[in-house]
Amino acid sequence: MPENARILVVDDDATMHAACRRVLEAKGYEIVSALNGRECLTYLENAIVDLVLLDYKMPDLDGIEVLCRIRQGDDPDLGVVIITGKGDMRSAIEALRLGALDYVTKPMGADGLLAVVQRGLEVTSIKRHLRRFNREGKREFRPDFLIGENAQMQQVCETLVRVGASSLSCVLLRGETGTGKSLVARALHDNSLRAASSFVQVNCTAIAADLAEVELFGHEKGAFTDAHGSRKGYVEQADAGTLFLDEIGYMPLSLQPKLLNVIEDKRFRRVGGFEDVTVDTRVVAATNRDLGEAIGAGEFREDLFYRLNVITLTLPPLRERQQDVLLLARHFLSHFSKQFHRDVWDLSPEAQKLVLDYHWPGNVRE
Repeated sequence: MPENARILVVDDDATMHAACRRVLEAKGYEIVSALNGRECLTYLENAIVDLVLLDYKMPDLDGIEVLCRIRQGDDPDLGVVIITGKGDMRSAIEALRLGALDYVTKPMGADGLLAVVQRGLEVTSIKRHLRRFNREGKREFRPDFLIGENAQMQQVCETLVRVGASSLSCVLLRGETGTGKSLVARALHDNSLRAASSFVQVNCTAIAADLAEVELFGHEKGAFTDAHGSRKGYVEQADAGTLFLDEIGYMPLSLQPKLLNVIEDKRFRRVGGFEDVTVDTRVVAATNRDLGEAIGAGEFREDLFYRLNVITLTLPPLRERQQDVLLLARHFLSHFSKQFHRDVWDLSPEAQKLVLDYHWPGNVRE
């Protein structure tokens, strides 16, 4: 979802404009207004918006006609939410059939409006990203580990595009060591609206248990003997960007509630702190551990698992991608031949047999 998203409110009722502005501007959205359908279409010809809240009943063009013209315009993926009165449900259903993302009824509560807007912005972002992806082609989104014809990896690539376009949902990556989980995490970040901000990678098995909380959440001055100043942790360093937690299954149980708060409430406290720190961080986690077994053993929180497991991508081991082994081998051969200035163009038949017969326990990394 774009930061500082611009929302166009189209309604001939000034009270409706005031209500939307009060609720949505408090959440950081930019609100622009149009009093009728023609004014809406004129505005869209000269400016880009991220979502339209469109009243169904208006004096010149009704909401259905405006919706149809938006779908035929320069930005057909622009999200449109229809605003209806209590007696307009049939019209709302018609609008959904014509491509409206959702509808809300008057009067609307603040929580309901925010939920509809957030969902609409996310869908618009995904659709725009997919259109750009289809227009520019898939070659630009093809890291080394996605080379090949394996159907499961092709599905991973397609899902990466859809998920990357949305910057909200947590993503859980599953797969053996060396299957490319860290590359997928980086690709998710680079192909999202967070790409201009930090990508922070943390290996949960590489942090000493007694330092894990300080490393992740930072500390305030005087929190402990050597804390001569305050320090940002990895979570805060990833603000507006992506926090990649590799081997999440081995995160200390004591830290898991604090991570859950970051995901749910976007806030935490540094070690030794008394005030909450607010962050907008997308969490991508990876594991080669069976988290179901870890939950059963009391080593992983079930509620954290459900928050992380919004979208799951499973990367197959290389031994299950037999048709891709030679393609990968030739790709790396070409890459390193250029890097080391060697004229090696292909694998000998003997080398090909060795490559195909090997079971690759280290997967693509090996």
